[in-house]
Amino acid sequence: MYLNMAESYACPTNDSGSSHSDSDQVNQDQNNGMQEAEGTNQFSHSFDDIHYGFDAIDRACRNLYPEPHNPAMISSPAIKMWEGGVYPLDYVKVFLHAGQVGLSVPPHWHFVTYGLTDLYGDGRVHQFTGRHEDSGYGFELTFRLLAGEGSEPPEWPITLLNNLARYVFNTGVGFREFDHIPWHGPLDRELPGGDINKSLPVYRCQSEVNAMLVVEDPELPCLDTPHGQLTFLQVVGITDMEFLYARSWKSRAVVDKLLDHPQVGPLLVTDADRKLSIFDVDLGLLADFHDKMEEEGTNLGRVTAHVRWSVPEHLLNDREPLGLLKDTLGCEVSDDHNPPVYRVDTATAYFEPGAAELLPLMVKGRLRHGSSFTLASVGCPRNVNLQAIQFVPEGEDGHLVNRGNPMVVVGGLLQIMCTEDTIREMSHHFSSLELITKSKERLPLEYVLSQLQLTVHVMMFPARHTPLVSAGVSDDTVQVARHTPLVSAGVSDDTVQVAR
Repeated sequence: MYLNMAESYACPTNDSGSSHSDSDQVNQDQNNGMQEAEGTNQFSHSFDDIHYGFDAIDRACRNLYPEPHNPAMISSPAIKMWEGGVYPLDYVKVFLHAGQVGLSVPPHWHFVTYGLTDLYGDGRVHQFTGRHEDSGYGFELTFRLLAGEGSEPPEWPITLLNNLARYVFNTGVGFREFDHIPWHGPLDRELPGGDINKSLPVYRCQSEVNAMLVVEDPELPCLDTPHGQLTFLQVVGITDMEFLYARSWKSRAVVDKLLDHPQVGPLLVTDADRKLSIFDVDLGLLADFHDKMEEEGTNLGRVTAHVRWSVPEHLLNDREPLGLLKDTLGCEVSDDHNPPVYRVDTATAYFEPGAAELLPLMVKGRLRHGSSFTLASVGCPRNVNLQAIQFVPEGEDGHLVNRGNPMVVVGGLLQIMCTEDTIREMSHHFSSLELITKSKERLPLEYVLSQLQLTVHVMMFPARHTPLVSAGVSDDTVQVARHTPLVSAGVSDDTVQVAR
């Protein structure tokens, strides 16, 4: 259900008395944009339309936080990304939520991003795709952090949200509800190799909250604006054990238990000092989750990761294709994306450790339960030159492979059929990879799957600046390809797990 925000816009004044005025700042940005438009014709919308997206978010926040002291903080880079800056978010606003004692909602800081959707309507960041289509990426991020008595809002969540937004802009991979994001360390740390945080302090803590889940913000509504529709997606900090079961079974089950956690509650407030996981609060839950995982497998069906594949060149150049994708698969595809399908006899697959550690889960939680699993290189399928590897259990419908053609290549996709014998061989070889990112085993590693003539290499790829993310299947829907996703869902050093 979307709240219609198409009428009665007015840039808000800053009631807080702060020296940073919302309306002055956004009007200045708009004037800058219009000056550029006059010189280059880059921006085509009228001045009256230019701030609908910004104002829609502001109105939703002011409806929730009418108090004069809100927002408590506004963060905005001096040079925005569309001006040549490195920070992807134009604004992050921080609101003080007073809490609700009777409902187990503590006072907390509510961080809200501005920039993943179309704020201005003039094409400077996002192109307009339709009144009832996504505005920009179709979502803004929020984050709720426990507020200490008399404290000021910390800056590290702003860094965190900018890192997540940077991942989205760099890869085109968006987030959805129930995505999960591994962070491999405290949420307030600076990612190694990142350049957008150089001017910010590096925070360190001993928090047990080292990963994240994505949910719809429980208080901010979906919005329907003249620039498109958007949803507020809230990032929730979770422990390593909670992340493990969100990935190995399903995120929704973890969220349901967090709602009853005394330190998290119905608004899913993150407490960076939380030591107790949902399994510490309910001692019988671990066994219950484990049984469900064994019985149902995992909902994680697609991961965006550092992967690639190769086949001998002559197999594609000297061999007649099996046919075109449309004819081979028997489905409707556009004529401008109807590549030939080739059978291949041998192939080599390459995985970085963060991707390789998911292979045991793929075997146990997907293939053994009759479900396929896809690992797509970062930015795929937005960039057709990037690659994906899909493992398909024998008997699952809707795929190109079969007993006669167990490995095929179509465009950047290597699709592999896995018989029971192949699954057993994978289980034997891949079982040691479950903790490969934490082990001291020397790389590269090599495994040969004789059933397929497939060689698997686990190795470090050349230095890159885009983190790995995994995207998944959430409940029944394969969630990875709006703007070209995936998140497990999800940003991190090695793996962002966005599981839908």
